[in-house]
Amino acid sequence: MAGAVLRLQRVAYRVEADLIGWDAIPPLHESLAELMRVPVQWLGIRRGSELVAALAYSDDGSTVDIDRLVVAPDVMRQGLGSALLGALPPGKRTTISTGSRNHPAHAFYLTHGFKPVGETEPIPGLLVTHFERVAHGA
Repeated sequence: MAGAVLRLQRVAYRVEADLIGWDAIPPLHESLAELMRVPVQWLGIRRGSELVAALAYSDDGSTVDIDRLVVAPDVMRQGLGSALLGALPPGKRTTISTGSRNHPAHAFYLTHGFKPVGETEPIPGLLVTHFERVAHGA
């Protein structure tokens, strides 16, 4: 399964790299061993035998932090990312970050109730926007 995730994230992050004009997105160059060491839980969607969407997250009890959300380019805009977000543990604050120039991702997160809460430059040349969605009743 890890190999399928690695293949999927490489093609998905290639799309983001092209959008933001920055090729050094860490998961784009991650090895299989590095991927397998990331301490996250995974959700995935298959079409037949092919993994076409995946979401990795951590949950500290009050906050769900999405580490990565990837969708195969040929099935983008078909609701798979929305389905993965809908499968996250309910009733918690949720955070995610993406490249500041990744306008399609920004629109997607805004549509799903996320609000931008800041921007950082974790690596010279890479601006990242941080989003948060507060759970109802939280």
